[in-house]
Amino acid sequence: MSSKVVDETNKRVSEQSSHGENGVDAYAGNLPTVSRRDWFRAGIGAAMGLAVGELMDVPAVRAATQKLKLANVSEFTPWCNFCSCGCGMIAAVRDGKLIAMEAHE
Repeated sequence: MSSKVVDETNKRVSEQSSHGENGVDAYAGNLPTVSRRDWFRAGIGAAMGLAVGELMDVPAVRAATQKLKLANVSEFTPWCNFCSCGCGMIAAVRDGKLIAMEAHE
């Protein structure tokens, strides 16, 4: 193959990759499309979320889950030995198993 043919082929490939086959920007076709059905589903989901939010007492639910989360849990304060700082930690243990670890302020 001659160098002229190779140069023309490379030129065509680079033009097609940047502009698409019809001269349209190839990147514009990669944007996600949203159909009417998707909009409808999103609207129904938002309406249901608002309806459920009005029916439930959110602070009461949070308080109940917090009590359930901390049932039969013992906490102790070890320190982290990963570096030389020795930061404080709070470890939560239930039935002899570590269930949570967080930083102590």
